[in-house]
Amino acid sequence: MLIVTVGAIIIRLAGVQDYIPGFIISALSMMGGMTIPLIMLILGGNIYLDFQKKGALRVVEMIKFVVIKNIVFPLVFLGIVLLIRPAYPVALLIILESSIPPVTERSGGNRAVVDQFLLASFLFSLISVSVMVSLFSGFFSP
Repeated sequence: MLIVTVGAIIIRLAGVQDYIPGFIISALSMMGGMTIPLIMLILGGNIYLDFQKKGALRVVEMIKFVVIKNIVFPLVFLGIVLLIRPAYPVALLIILESSIPPVTERSGGNRAVVDQFLLASFLFSLISVSVMVSLFSGFFSP
């Protein structure tokens, strides 16, 4: 997926998209549109399988993680964005990137704990991303 994305960016920046047949662009666009739902299904399935072996819930650690990742990080980056005042699209991208839950796992880590953190962060992000974008909108306009 990374290779295809980089390839698409290079094609677009080079301005050669007009020389590529329409059926190829159409097929690649359809593949690109399918990748996010497929990744979400794979991640969800893996988290579900791992969560079945979750062991004890680590509620205090989950709350700490959610507060730091879903509240503190976005607020820090909002402060940075307010200080440096980049263009609106760049500022919005920074806020969104700092607000969304991580989709990562460290090799050799405790998968059960990581999955608990991810699930808690994803659930809380339903609220926190909206709040952060609203805060951002109060300071920036397109």
